[in-house]
Amino acid sequence: MNYERFLHWLSLVVYFPIIHRNYGGKPDEVYAYQATFQANSLGFALQEFWKSENIMEMPGYEEHDVKHVLLQYGLSFKDEVAMQYFEFANGNRSLTVWLVLLFGPLLQPWSVVHYIKAFQRGRRAERVWTKSLKDYLTQPLNALRKEWRLC
Repeated sequence: MNYERFLHWLSLVVYFPIIHRNYGGKPDEVYAYQATFQANSLGFALQEFWKSENIMEMPGYEEHDVKHVLLQYGLSFKDEVAMQYFEFANGNRSLTVWLVLLFGPLLQPWSVVHYIKAFQRGRRAERVWTKSLKDYLTQPLNALRKEWRLC
């Protein structure tokens, strides 16, 4: 098993179950996979993200997936850790974020520069982690990124 596959396995077996236990829930009707959104909207981009990554909507993870779309972070271990550095700098102090901040650089120290850039980006941005992102699914994606200083 190569290192990237090990980190992916670690995410699936340890990280996601912790996230689900702490934040999981029933899917929101607004997030329905079949909903119709305009082509330039956040909701449409979320659906495209699910399709391009070949993943399905998972109850309780929708807000997390929206952040992937908004922040343009992929699903690699490196990007998952970077997203948590963004969250921390943006004000999120949850246990999950602390754990990722601690262990991410230990498991992938060569990505520290990427994490620092994510942290700096999170400090510059408007507070995203406090927003109910489902309320913005019909809004134009690029306008949101610009308004919230995400680009």
